[in-house]
Amino acid sequence: LAQIENSAAVERALSLYRQQMKEKLSLPTETQKELSDVSEQCLQQALQLFMNRSFKDENNEYQRNLMVRVEGEYDLFCNENTALSQDRCTAVLIQLEDQQEEDDYLKPGGYRDYRDNLDNLIQQYKETPGKGTQAACVLEEYLKRKEDLGRNILMADHALTEQDRRIKEEEARVEMEKYKAEVARQQEEMLKQRLEDKDRAYRENEKQLREKMENDRRAALDEHNRILDRKLKEQKALIMEGFQDKASRMESEMKSLRRQVQQQSKGSSGWNCSIS
Repeated sequence: LAQIENSAAVERALSLYRQQMKEKLSLPTETQKELSDVSEQCLQQALQLFMNRSFKDENNEYQRNLMVRVEGEYDLFCNENTALSQDRCTAVLIQLEDQQEEDDYLKPGGYRDYRDNLDNLIQQYKETPGKGTQAACVLEEYLKRKEDLGRNILMADHALTEQDRRIKEEEARVEMEKYKAEVARQQEEMLKQRLEDKDRAYRENEKQLREKMENDRRAALDEHNRILDRKLKEQKALIMEGFQDKASRMESEMKSLRRQVQQQSKGSSGWNCSIS
């Protein structure tokens, strides 16, 4: 029975997490933290549902299984978020991209026209909302693909001196390094966020398990107190009716109950709720 109930609790909790994520998320999210915050809320609800439905989950086996599967679901949402962001960013660049061919710039002053158009595209791209977490990465890859084109136009622009070309080439290199650094920074932030997500999920899991075990402890204590009160009344009745032997035999049973009550009354410090 416990296996059936706990397996069902895992499936229902996982289904709730998946459903709530789909309802609350609008992909692609602008930041990884936005996705992370929604996931944390959905995990809280999923864990509460599991705690309410689970039954004698020895060694927290089913709860650990739930956490592993929730993490897998979260990874799927993260991957989908990344893919949708990449598609969105690529579509924006295609829409903004200058339709002029390379030959249109192979003339005196062509490099200035090329840079003006490219800078305008970059500005419009940055101002376009809804690109998601991959905005900087997709832009950096796009500019990387344009490097050879820009270099060819620069070399063909006879309106520039050799020194002008070197200056422009250095400016383009510095700009590219700036975009690379921005991408590296954002990727590091996303990785840090994913690690924080795992830590937060573990803490939430631990918190809810402690609460459940404390509630179970209090419920068991209340039940033992009720049984003890009933036994005391029965013992008193037996003594009054003259059944001294039966009353004496009940005393050992009641001593055992008192020990259990005293042990549980000490609090939850002796309850092990570690999940690893």
